[in-house]
Amino acid sequence: MLRIKRSLRYVGWAFLLAFAWALLVAGSDTAGAQTQENVQAPPAVQMEASPLREDDLMEPAETEERIFTTAGDTQEAAPAEAAATETPTTETPAPAPAAPAPSTSTSQVLSKKDYDALVKIVQAEAPDEDEIGKIMVANVIMNRVASPNFPNNAYDVIHQVTGGAVQFSPIADGAYAKAKPTKSTIAAVDKALAGVDHSKGALYFVAYWVLRDNPGNWFERALTRVEDHGCHVFFK
Repeated sequence: MLRIKRSLRYVGWAFLLAFAWALLVAGSDTAGAQTQENVQAPPAVQMEASPLREDDLMEPAETEERIFTTAGDTQEAAPAEAAATETPTTETPAPAPAAPAPSTSTSQVLSKKDYDALVKIVQAEAPDEDEIGKIMVANVIMNRVASPNFPNNAYDVIHQVTGGAVQFSPIADGAYAKAKPTKSTIAAVDKALAGVDHSKGALYFVAYWVLRDNPGNWFERALTRVEDHGCHVFFK
């Protein structure tokens, strides 16, 4: 009987221990579930905060748009700035000193005989001279025509003989007779007859080598040197 009581006592203790163990296990599961719920709570908080991050993500797009607009403005302004930089500074060059203007006198009308003689002597005396050189030879002939010390027409001035000597060497050496006036010679003579005068009143001219080879010549002793042009020296 005593043994039976002891056995029942042990069974009771075993039952109590099993019941306590079951309670402990149940409590651990509940605590674990609560802990799991507590651990899962932060994502809910993050989900609530996620709209703020979406708004924040919109800012870079606006920033990029502002940057693009600024860059666009810069690109539009760049060509104007470059154009302003590349625009060359133009300076108007100072005009070259003007050549002395020739004097002009009343136009002169010649007979065909006088005109033909004039263009031939200019061609013979100044075949290689420029326009001014040709005009100056014609000026000398016409200055003589106007002077009381010479014949009063071009033909006679050109063919004048004084003291057995001709006034113009092409008459003596045949260059006058062979002369074939060029267009430039005719144009120069026409300008001289129209009043263009570069001669400064000269009545004589001579080749510069004549003066060089004949120091103390009559031209330099008796006349005034007024102009040098081309191969000729002019006196009055």
